Amino acid sequence: LYKPPLWQMGGSAQSWPRNVEKLVNESSSLQGAQNAMLKTDKAESVQEWHGLTQGMLWMDLDKEVTGWGFLQRLDLETDGPVIIAKSWRAQRCLQAQMKEHIFTKGYLCLVHGRLENRTQFVKAKFGELGSEASTQVMLKHDNENDPFFDWVQSGRWRGRQVRWAETFFKPLAYFGRKEDNSEYSLVYVNILTGITHQVRITMQSVGHPVVSDDRYLPKDQALADLKWCPRNFLVEVRSDFFDMCGPYKDEQRRRFTRISLENPLPKLFQNILENKLTLIEKLDPLADLNVGPQYWAIGDEQLMSAHPKDSEYRRKVMRWGQRRGIHLDALDRLLLLPKEDIDPILTNYKAPSDKGDATWVCPECMSFNQPDGKKEISGLICQGYFGVGKECPGTKLVDEDTVLPKGWLNYGADPTIHLLFQMNGKWLEARRKIVKFSRPSWEKPPTEAMGSSATPDMMYVLEAALVLNAKAGGSGMREDDLKSVPGLEDVKMPLADFPENTNVRRVRLPGCGTFS
Repeated sequence: LYKPPLWQMGGSAQSWPRNVEKLVNESSSLQGAQNAMLKTDKAESVQEWHGLTQGMLWMDLDKEVTGWGFLQRLDLETDGPVIIAKSWRAQRCLQAQMKEHIFTKGYLCLVHGRLENRTQFVKAKFGELGSEASTQVMLKHDNENDPFFDWVQSGRWRGRQVRWAETFFKPLAYFGRKEDNSEYSLVYVNILTGITHQVRITMQSVGHPVVSDDRYLPKDQALADLKWCPRNFLVEVRSDFFDMCGPYKDEQRRRFTRISLENPLPKLFQNILENKLTLIEKLDPLADLNVGPQYWAIGDEQLMSAHPKDSEYRRKVMRWGQRRGIHLDALDRLLLLPKEDIDPILTNYKAPSDKGDATWVCPECMSFNQPDGKKEISGLICQGYFGVGKECPGTKLVDEDTVLPKGWLNYGADPTIHLLFQMNGKWLEARRKIVKFSRPSWEKPPTEAMGSSATPDMMYVLEAALVLNAKAGGSGMREDDLKSVPGLEDVKMPLADFPENTNVRRVRLPGCGTFS
């Protein structure tokens, strides 16, 4: 389902049927109910629209889907594809992929400033502030950014939601706006977790908030942005997962089908990039600025460059996979890993039909389980989902007369899915590590304009100002503020050619890009 911007995905599965039933009772036709829903002043609900247009009789009351089958939610102003499962079995298959990060999503956003031209991975904790969805914000959970950090650490605020967020991102292009000489970066983002406002808070935490984001920008800046960009410049452009439940006539397709969706930037945002902004530099020559880079998963390109494989080794891996009925969808991902990670997998791999295979699909919740190497019982007790706040009671060993849930599917019996679930953790870790190393040659940092050469008199004035700043409790001065220091009013920033014996150091603000 395509979720338009300014449509909400809030509410609960208890309120949606009541609201749909009310619309139906007050209208004489489906078209009339749709028109009535669209005429209200409040934001339309995607779930209620789906219930109104698709009906609710398709839901299996014996084994209901949770949340009407919706797999994820998007923010009010974000548009993009939303996946809806029609059965409990399909929903659990997709939720298992999301838990293991086999289900991948890509976003495009326009952010303030020049984001440093490199691929980055950020893992950080964020805490909720506010109970109403319309006003709730997320704060980076540390002593500097979260005023209630000490409360959580001391146990004074026990019920607060604090969650990890893992995010990959890379800039694709730099843009400028002639009216005020401001600069922007078009950024491609992969998220592993899926917490509230994840893309927005991650970009804000590294010093590059999303354009027109009135929740995480200063009020004046947000109002200025809205004059030329009427909503958050953030779109989900890609979604990739494996469908294991399709009713296909072809037996091969009954095993699994890889579904890859693309949702290019809407015309509104394309018009902003083409007509309201000026392209300064395209950083990735192969990227489509309306959809994203050539490779959907950030890090794959770097892994290919860092760990090349000759044709003989590739044929060896392909033959190994073909003998076991494993599709190229899994083997291509396997070949991204370094050889020292691939060879043990080829040697130790146990097929799903092998009695020595330690993996299993839970007979209760359909989660994929495998030993973690930390606890002896880690491979015997289900570690999966069984409802909010509930641990799954499923175990690997069951009685012969155990009745499996309606629709239960042993998707782990498919060789391709079986290998993907086992090796995906290594692929994710390889992506996390590779972004720490040097990047391909095209990922060069942007050139920085040179300012005035530092003279002894300038350095004397600057050092005196920094001493006063330190005595007042400061930790440094921004270059923008140096214009107010007597003696430095006419100096062109940034200062260059610092003498070797000076105590002054020029550093970039953490996470704020090249020109900070």
